[in-house]
Amino acid sequence: MKIIIFITMILLLSNCSFSTNSECKAKTKGFETMLNTFGTSIRKDNHIYVVFPIASCGGCASGTLISLSKLLTVNDKADVTIISQNKSLNESLFINKATIIHDSIGSINRLPFLITNITIFKTNDSEIIEIITTNTQNYNQVINLELLSSIRKSKDSN
Repeated sequence: MKIIIFITMILLLSNCSFSTNSECKAKTKGFETMLNTFGTSIRKDNHIYVVFPIASCGGCASGTLISLSKLLTVNDKADVTIISQNKSLNESLFINKATIIHDSIGSINRLPFLITNITIFKTNDSEIIEIITTNTQNYNQVINLELLSSIRKSKDSN
């Protein structure tokens, strides 16, 4: 049963490039609606949103956030947003490295698709281009310089 749930979650959180265009648009619209509750919207330029709900696994959250904080620099702050329902987020890891939004009203839970553990949304041109979910086995493979390369390349080309 756990395997079926896991496969279902993977399919729900699949990369937009593998989803139908209507699925991708629906995910983008739902994510945009959530961001609007915080007075912001999906950025036009390349951007990374790191989202973790209150129920994210402690090991995943801790490892992912520590790895991410080590890679980020002050030059990344405008291009990385962390959205958290977890009140124990160690904000000092991200001072001048990322924008932090606290979801105290549970907007993450109202997305029209499932968010588990730490979910990373890569966006460009105001649309979701990729959705990546981390867990205790893969966060070291997901949180790497390649993840940040898209936002850094777009700055270099300007």
